[in-house]
Amino acid sequence: MNTGLFSRGRHLRKFVLFFSFFFITTFAISFAETITYTDSGGTNPRSSPPYAGGYTVHTFTATGTTNFTIPLNVTSIDYLVVGGGGGGGTGSGGGGGAGGMLTGSGTTTLYSGYTYGVTVGDGGRGGDAAPNWFGTNGGTSTLGSLITALGGGGGGGNDGAENGRSGGSGGGAGYGGGSVGSGTSGQGYNGGGPCSPQAGGGGGAGEAGSTDGCGYGGDGLQSSISGTATWYAGGGGGRNAGGSAGGTGGGASEGNSGTVNTGGGGGAGFNGTPYGGSGIVIVRYLTPDPNLAVLATSTSVSYVT
Repeated sequence: MNTGLFSRGRHLRKFVLFFSFFFITTFAISFAETITYTDSGGTNPRSSPPYAGGYTVHTFTATGTTNFTIPLNVTSIDYLVVGGGGGGGTGSGGGGGAGGMLTGSGTTTLYSGYTYGVTVGDGGRGGDAAPNWFGTNGGTSTLGSLITALGGGGGGGNDGAENGRSGGSGGGAGYGGGSVGSGTSGQGYNGGGPCSPQAGGGGGAGEAGSTDGCGYGGDGLQSSISGTATWYAGGGGGRNAGGSAGGTGGGASEGNSGTVNTGGGGGAGFNGTPYGGSGIVIVRYLTPDPNLAVLATSTSVSYVT
C-alpha cells in the first residue's frame, strides 16, 4: 500500500472540508448580517474602512436566528430591536399593529467575548377567508435571551372576528365592532377602535392607532443607530370607504404590506395579502482601538441609550 499517497489524500480531504465549511459559514453570515462603520458622531456610514474613534454597526435583516459575538475590548453597546409587524385584517378589517421597538433599555449584563443568538421576526400574515378574518401576529425579535421585542398584533376582521390582537403594538379593531389589541408597555401602543367610515388603525411605537385620523396607523419612532435617521414600527391602516394611511415607520396603507425590516404593520385588505413588515436588529459599539492589547478575559458590557 502506498501510505504516503493515502496520507496526502487524507490531508487533502481535511483541507477541502475546512475551506468548504469556512466558505459556507461566511456565505451564510453575509446574508444574515451586514457590518458598516460610522464616524465618532454616529453619522456618515460606510462599508470600509473603520473610522478612528468611530462606531462599528452590525445590522441583522434576515428573518430567523443567527449568532453575534461581542468582541473583546468592547465595554458598552447601543441596540435597536424591532419585532415583525402584524398582518392586517380582511374585509372591513383593522390595520396590523407595529412590531415592538426597544432601544437601549436593558438591565441584565451581556459579556464581551461571548456569543449570543439574534432573531429577526417575520411579518404576520394578513386575514384570510372566514372564519380567519383577522391578521396574525408578527414574529418576535431578540438579542440574546435578555432583550425581546414582541411581534405586532394582527388587525381585527369581519363577522365575529373583529377584535384586534395584542402584541408589541396592538392591532386595530374591525369596523363591525370588537375590541382593540393592546400594545406592550415600553414597546408600542394600542390599536385604534372603529370610527365611521373606517376600521381602526394599528398601533405604532410612537402613538395609538387612529390618532392622526379615522383608521390611520399609529406613527412609529425614529432611530439613527445605523448612521442614517430611519423611522421604524408604524401601524397599518384600517379598511373601509376612502382608504387610510399607514403610520410613519413602515406602516402600510389599506391593502398594502408593511415595509420590510421596519416592523411596520400591514394595512387591512383581502385574502391574506397585507403582510406585516419583518423586524430588524442593530447593534453598535465604539470600534476597539487596534493599538490596545486584547483583553484576556471577558468583561461586562453595559447598555447605552
